Amino acid sequence: MHMKLFTPLRRAAIWFVALSLGLGFTSPGIAGPGALDPSFGSGGIVVTDFNGSIDDAAFAVAVQPDGKILAAGYVFSSASNYDFALVRYLPDGSLDPSFGTNGKVATDFHGSTDVARAVALQPDGRIVVAGYALRLDGPAFDFALARYNADGSLDASFGVGGKVATDFAGAGGSEQAHALALQPDGKIVAAGWTSSAGVSGFALARYNADGSLDTGFGAAGKVTTRFSGGFDRATAVLLQADGKIVATGTVSNSFTTTGEDFALARYNADGSLDATFGTDGRVVTDFSAGGGIFANNDGATSAALQSDGKIIVAGASTHELTFLDFAMARYNPDGSLDASFANGGRAELSFFNNADVDFISGVALQPDGKIVVAGVTTTATRDFALARYDADGRLDLTFGVNGKVVTDVDNAHNNAFAVALQPDGRIVIAGQVQPLDRSSSNFALARYLNPEVITVAIDIKPGTAQNTINLGSGGNVPVAILSSDRFDATAVDPRSVRLAGAGVALKGDGAPAAFTDDVNGDGRLDLVVHVETEALQLSASDTQAVLTADTFDARAIAGADSVRIVR
Repeated sequence: MHMKLFTPLRRAAIWFVALSLGLGFTSPGIAGPGALDPSFGSGGIVVTDFNGSIDDAAFAVAVQPDGKILAAGYVFSSASNYDFALVRYLPDGSLDPSFGTNGKVATDFHGSTDVARAVALQPDGRIVVAGYALRLDGPAFDFALARYNADGSLDASFGVGGKVATDFAGAGGSEQAHALALQPDGKIVAAGWTSSAGVSGFALARYNADGSLDTGFGAAGKVTTRFSGGFDRATAVLLQADGKIVATGTVSNSFTTTGEDFALARYNADGSLDATFGTDGRVVTDFSAGGGIFANNDGATSAALQSDGKIIVAGASTHELTFLDFAMARYNPDGSLDASFANGGRAELSFFNNADVDFISGVALQPDGKIVVAGVTTTATRDFALARYDADGRLDLTFGVNGKVVTDVDNAHNNAFAVALQPDGRIVIAGQVQPLDRSSSNFALARYLNPEVITVAIDIKPGTAQNTINLGSGGNVPVAILSSDRFDATAVDPRSVRLAGAGVALKGDGAPAAFTDDVNGDGRLDLVVHVETEALQLSASDTQAVLTADTFDARAIAGADSVRIVR
C-alpha cells in the first residue's frame, strides 16, 4: 500500500494538524554568527539524493562526538513505499563511506510506509531511531524503533533483527512516535500520539535496552494522556535530572473557539502524571485570541530543558487566519509561565512583517544560555529560517541580521525540520529541499558559523546625540568602532563590517570607505567606516542598530548604538 505522506508544510494553512551538492543563498550582509559555513558542503549547504528516490526528507539531526553528523527521515522506494532513512556525513559535509552503503541506510518494517522522526546517539556509539510504521492489517501506524551499530548495520540484539513496533490502541487505532530520549540507565523513551475513534492523546512508551517494553512504566510499558477530547499529540520529550519525563506538544479542542494550544505533561519515573506540575500534571498555553477559528491555533513542535530546570517549548502561533509566527514559551519547574521571559513567558516573531507563514521546528540551547531556533518562513516560497534569542527571550541582535537568518537552497522550497549544535558552537539544520513544482525532494542540510562574539562599543554618527537617520536620504552613515584597553579597533577588517545588514560603502578605487581617528579623545585610534544608508535594514520602529564585523584574525565582534529613524 502506498500512503501519501503529509508533512506539516504540505498542510501549511493549519500545519500543526497533520504533523550531494547544492547551492545556498542566505540573508545578505551577514558576517560572523549566522553566516553559512564555507567549509561545509558547497558554501555551507549539502543536498543528498537518496539512491534516486523521488521523495526524501530529513526530520531529525544529531552530531556525534567525532564531529560526524547523522540525519534521519524517510526515503521513497518503488518496492516498499517509504522507509526509514539514515545518513551520516563527515564533518565537511561529504557522505561517510564507512556507514551503510556510501553513507546511507534504508530500513523497511512491513513492506509499506515507514517514517523516521527522531534520532539519538547512545554512549556506546549505537544509534536509535524512532518514528512510525504502517501495519500490515490496515491503514494505521504503530510506534517504530530501530537501533543501528556504528557502521549503520541493524543491531540484532535490539527487538527482532534490530527493529521494534508497538501498538497502543489495537484495531482501529493508530500511533506515531515523533520524539526520543535516552535515559542514563540505557532505557529508551519514545513519545508521540495514539488515536482511536476520532480522539487522540499523548502516547509514551519506555523500552529496556534490548527493545522490550519496560513493564515498570505505565501499563505494560505504555502511557496515554488526553487533554481535550480532540486531537492531542506530543512532538517532543525531555528527561529531567530527577528522572521525571516531560512531553510537549499540541492539544486540540475540535476546532472550537479555543482552537489549538501548546501542551505539556510531566510524568514521574513510573509513568504516572506528576501532580506537582501544572494542574494534575498538565499545562495548556494559549498565544492568540480572536479572529475566528484558525486565528486561535497554536502548535508546539519542539522543546529544550535548561540546566536550571526551566522548560522551553517552541512552535508557532496563528494570527489573521492563516499567517503563522515563530512562538516560544518558557516555563518554571512547576509548570507556570516564566514571567521573566519575553512577554509574560511568551515570545512571538514574524520574519516578514506578519505577511508570512513562519514556524519553529527545532530548538537548541547554547552553553551561554542563548536559544537557537530553526524552522521555515514562507512568502512566495519556503526557506530555512534561523533565529537566536538571548536568555531573557529577546532577539539576539548580534546574530545574523537583527537576530534572524533566512537561507534559500537551490531557489526552491526548503523545509527545515531539525537543529543541532556542534561542540564548537556551529549550528546544523536538517530538512528537505523541493523544486518549485514539488515533483521531488531531497535531504538538505545547512551549517552556520557561530563563533564567540567580542562585545565592543560603537558610536553611530560620532559627535551627534540623537543619531537621526533618514532612510530615504541616500548617502552614507558614519559609524565608529571604538578602541579600549581590551580591544584594538584597528584590527577590524573594514570589508566585514555590517551595520543593520548594510555593508561599508566603497570608494572609487574599490577600497572600503574607512579611516582611523581618535573620535572620543581617549588617546586610542578608532576605526570609522561609512555604510550605505539605503542598505540599512531598519524600520521606523527601530531604536537600536547593531554592528557586526570580523577582525583580520577572524574574531567576531558586535556592538550597538541607539538610533532615531525618519523618512
